[in-house]
Formats: sequence, C-alpha cells, structure tokens
Amino acid sequence: MLLLATMAMLVTLASAADELARRWPEALAGERVVALLQIDSLIAQRSGALQFDAEVLIEAPQSKVRRLRARVVWRDPPRPLPKAGEQWRVILQLSAPQRALNPGAFDMTRQWFGERLHAQAQVIPAALTQRVAPAAPSVLALRAAIAERIRDSIADRDAAALCAGLAVGATGDISREQWRIFSATGTTHLVAISGMHVTLFAWLMAALARRVWPLLQRLGASVEREPFAAALGVSAALLYAVLAGFGVPTQRTVIMLAAYWWLKLSGREQDGFGVLSIALIAVLCLDPFAPLAAGFWLSFSAMAALLLGDALWQRGVRELPAWRATLLAEWRVALVLVPVTLAWFGTLSFAGLAVNVVAIPVFSFVLVPLVLAGTALCGSLETLARLLWRTAEQVYLWLWPALSAAGEWPWALLSWQAPAWLLGVMVLLLPLWLLPVPRWWRGVTLGVLAVAVTLATLTGAERGSALEAGEVALTLFDVGDGTAVLVRTAHHTLVYDTGESFGTDGQRVESVIAPALGIFGRRFVDVLVLSRAHGSRAAGAARLGLHSPAQRVMFGGAWPGSPRGSESCTTARHWVWDGVRFAVFTAALPEASCLLSIDAGAPARVLLAERLDEAEGTALLRRDPIDSREWPIRAEIVLAPRRGSPAALAPGFAAAVAARDVLVSSRSLEPARRQRLAALWGVSPERIRGTAGEGAIEVRLRGGVPTLIEPHAGSLPDRLWRWAPH
Repeated sequence: MLLLATMAMLVTLASAADELARRWPEALAGERVVALLQIDSLIAQRSGALQFDAEVLIEAPQSKVRRLRARVVWRDPPRPLPKAGEQWRVILQLSAPQRALNPGAFDMTRQWFGERLHAQAQVIPAALTQRVAPAAPSVLALRAAIAERIRDSIADRDAAALCAGLAVGATGDISREQWRIFSATGTTHLVAISGMHVTLFAWLMAALARRVWPLLQRLGASVEREPFAAALGVSAALLYAVLAGFGVPTQRTVIMLAAYWWLKLSGREQDGFGVLSIALIAVLCLDPFAPLAAGFWLSFSAMAALLLGDALWQRGVRELPAWRATLLAEWRVALVLVPVTLAWFGTLSFAGLAVNVVAIPVFSFVLVPLVLAGTALCGSLETLARLLWRTAEQVYLWLWPALSAAGEWPWALLSWQAPAWLLGVMVLLLPLWLLPVPRWWRGVTLGVLAVAVTLATLTGAERGSALEAGEVALTLFDVGDGTAVLVRTAHHTLVYDTGESFGTDGQRVESVIAPALGIFGRRFVDVLVLSRAHGSRAAGAARLGLHSPAQRVMFGGAWPGSPRGSESCTTARHWVWDGVRFAVFTAALPEASCLLSIDAGAPARVLLAERLDEAEGTALLRRDPIDSREWPIRAEIVLAPRRGSPAALAPGFAAAVAARDVLVSSRSLEPARRQRLAALWGVSPERIRGTAGEGAIEVRLRGGVPTLIEPHAGSLPDRLWRWAPH
C-alpha cells in the first residue's frame, strides 16, 4: 500500500509538472500569434461573446510554435457562428491562466489548472480568420446539436437553458439570476447532471430490461435476466454520462453502478463503502486532479452519507417508514455537505432542506424524464420530442415562481468565510449526528458547536485585528483594466467603483466585491461612489444594490434615469466616519468625474481619481486656493487616473498631489511603463504599486502611523497550481 501510494504521488506530481510546463509564460502576456484552434467544448454565449475551450496549435511566429489548451473568448464572431468541433485559423492574443486572488474570491487559477487549461486567449479580428474544417461526427457535435434543438424548441430562454443543461450538461447559457436562485435554494446539484439523475436513468433502463426479457426468451435468446438488466442499465448510465460531459459526479456513478452489478452477479459480498472506494480509486486514476473540483468532494461526501444511512437502516437501527427514511437521508446529506459547501463556496443554504423535499421529486421524476425522453426521440420522432420538451418548459414555468420566492427569503443563503479550524471542528462532530448515539451527546455537540461558531464570529470578522477609531483600510481589487476599491472604517463601508468594464454586466460585484464583504464581516455598503456612471458601472451599482438596498449612491458624469436617491457629485459633500474625514467632489466642468478624498491625518491621506482627465485636472488646479478644503487633492497615496495613463494628467497635477505612493489598477504594468509613471509622479519605481503582478493591494492607514501597503497574495500560502516554472 505504501509503494502504491508513493507511485500515485509521483505520477500526480509528474502530471502536474507537465501541465505547468505547458502554460503560456506570464512574460509573454498579450503576445499575438497565428494559431489553428479546434473547439473541443460546448460554446457558451456571454455578453455577446462566445466562450469555449480549444486545442490550439500555434503556427507563427516560429519561435513560439507549440500545442496547448486554452479558454477562448471570441467577440464579434463571424456568421454563421463557429460550432463545437470545428477548426479555425485565427489570430489569438494569449495570456497565462494565472489570476492573483482577491480577498474571499474563488481561486480561478486552481480551477483552470484542474481543467488542464494552459492559456487564456482572445480572438483578434483579422482578414485571415477562416473556418479550416467542419465539425467531424463526434459526441461533442452530438451534444451541441441536441442543445441547439432544445433551444429552438422552447420559447422561454431560461427554461431552454435549464433543459439543455439537464439533457447534455450545456449549462453555459443558464443566466446568473438562475444560478443565484439555485444557489440560494440549495438546488444547484439538481441543475448540473448529478449522480442521482444518472442512477435514476440506469435503474429505469434496468427495469425496462426486466420487462423486455420475457419477450427475448420467447424469441429464443439465451441471455439471463439480471446480466441483461445490468448490461442495459450500466450502458444507459455510461451513455448519459458521456452526453453530459463525463464529469466527476457522473464518473463516480457509472463506476459504482458497474462495480455493484459486477459484485452482485459474481456472488461476492456487496459492501457500499467498498464500491465507493473502487469508484474513488478509478476516478483518481482517470484524473489525478479531480480533487481540485468541488464536484469531487460534494459527490463523494453525499454518497458516503447515503451509504451510512442505508447501512444503519438495514441493521435495524432505524426502522422507519419510507417517507421518514427519505427525509432522514436528506438530513444526513445536508449535514455532511455543510462543511464542504462552506469550505468551497463560503455559503450555506438554509432554504435548501425544505426546498429540496419538493424540488428533488419534481426534477428527478418529472423534468429529467421529460427532457431525456425528448432527447432520445429527437432523431426519429421530432414532433413528439418537441412536445415533451415544451411540457418540461411548462413544468419549469410552474416551479420557478415558488423557487424564486424561496430564494428571495432574507435568510435563504448565508455567506460566511468560516475559518479552517471551525470547519475541522464541524467534521469531527459530524459522526455524533450521523451515528446512533445517545441524545445527550448531541446536546453536548450543539454546545461545542455554538461556542466554536461564537469564537469564529468574534475573532474572524476581519483578517488581522479589527479597525479602531481613526483608522481606515483600503482594498484595491485586481479586476483587470477596471477599478474597484473597498474602503472600511471601524463601523462603515464605502465602495469606489465596482470594477465593471465592457461586457461584465455586474459580474465583478458578485465575484469580487460581495465575497470580500463577507470575509471582512461587512454585511452592507453604506456609500457607493461611481467615478462615472456609464452603462457598465450602472450595472454594477444595480447588482450591488441587491446586496445593500439602503446604500447611498454618488456619481460623476451624467446619469439619465438614475435611481431614486442617487446624488451627483457636482455638489461637494463632506462627512466624518469613526474619526476619518471623507470628501466627494468634481472639477468645475460639465459631466466631470467624481473624486474621493480620504483623510485620517498625515501621512494617511488618499485620493481616488479613477476617471480624471487632463481638462478636469487643469480645472482643479485653477480653483481658488481658499477652496482647498472643499476640493482636497493633496494626498500621500493616490490612485493613478485611467489605469496610469500619462495623457490623463494635467501639467503640474502630480506635483500638486505630491503623492508618496501611487496605485495603478490595470491588466499590465511593464517595467518601462513603471519607470515612466515613476518619473511622472516624482517617486521611485518601487513606489508604483500595481494590481498587475501583485494582485489585490491592501492599504492600512492611521494618522501619525506609518502606512502599511501589501499585496493580498503575500498573506496566502503557496500552492502548486500557482507556481510558474518559466
């Protein structure tokens, strides 16, 4: 066993080293190449752009010829649209699949590593773009064709996206609003093709085989009934799993079904945990990186809880009616998945237990059979297939209002970044709730858990010590070429811009700002300041308003149809939070951008001027010196306007600010550009701090105390998937 474990570790490390070596180097970020790409995933459309994975062969320049796998974004694609399985010759702009972490945000680098992606790529419009070869017959092409037929047959877009997901795992078109409701109600596992759906399909096909078997006997077939049922059931499960993309949960299910039938037909003892162990080993042999996916832990943990419940029931520990046994099994699974979901997603659905009692039967016995029956018939009986899909659409339309109402319940979903030690305590206490033990033990367990949660709440609201009066903390998020800053005092929270840019449509708020609010223990935002209220920032403001309905919104520029209660920055405003002075103002120009000044006393003064341009800077410098308190631009720390563009600065503006440290929010910050910015602002190059390379930057200030500026990634442990061998 020790030898096998050592060999497995070495094979995994060798695979990891190979994947890391194939990554596109960070030093070549932004490089453009001529490449032949073959689309090898289903295509999702997001914000008018296509997104898919592709096998890429770089053809030019000659020095960079190689093969790699990339996640590709294609804006303004040609018509007819590219399809799964096709080959195209395009110009790609490549970057490394590496993202610095923001506080509380999901580690996308880990996910890309687990999916064996070696680069991010964007298709650049060019005359040489051409389709080289059509899609060859394949499972991928079949999946894409089925998904397209479903979308053409169902009128409601959301219902079509869900049915395509249930049929062939095409979840890319499911809207963010749908995902939000599914997450809040704990029904996400029903949307993706789960092991439960595959198992149900296999048992239905096995039951059908037993019904057909007597007919085969009359026709002279010599096959036995149970081997015939097993062959048909496992084959059906494998077919469904392959159509679904053969993810980890479906892999586990197919292997467990095959192992179960093999043990049963061979007369061996059928031990549920033995079968689960076989599936675990097989899944790891197929993909050593499977544990990097949340589905691995959710699937195996849920199955272990179900097997434990079955074992206790069969031994007479729980002699209960079927309906009570079902609720008890659901309760066990919910308990087991609590630490798993908190560890992976930082959320916990309180509505899930009640909602799943209704949702599981509806999905498993109504929606999934209708969708699968339509899928099976779409090649021969197209009219009947469309009727079945439209029936599934109607079921979804009946179910969605109730599901949405449950998801909108204020306590439906808890967002909490639980510390690792608390998750460990939960795991250690779980057996006392899963095994038949005296009830007073469970009472002791509840007491221990209550104490642990209380300690975690009191000590884990923020990383590091809590803020005191007169102290302010800023987090400049890594959001590419956008800008988002979270400002915290002891009891108040402000957000300056939401990081949105073209095509993001509020995603930055959900993926960056909301998780950070959770990890810092901030439930609501008091004030949102938008440097300019263009469309992308307005979408971010609307999305943030869902988290903080009572937030006060101040904006620069023009915002026709702005929401009620929002205020323009043309009138300067001043206020004090916990001993820290804030000022919001603009230059005396039409539709000028909004600036934010934060003053905790020297050397703790900050100026945020993201959308400032040369004309606005000139107007600010020409103001009456008496108004310096009204328009305070002098600061020790400044956010460079427009991603550090020198053209945005008026002559003399940098000298008037007299900053000691300059923050730059941009996707790239080359050494030459850093030198130019340092000369422009009159500081040393080390004082130019950028999210490009450093990731999210955290600043802690207090009057009379040296300022602390450090990258968030510096406080995180090193991980294999973040290692850059180049």
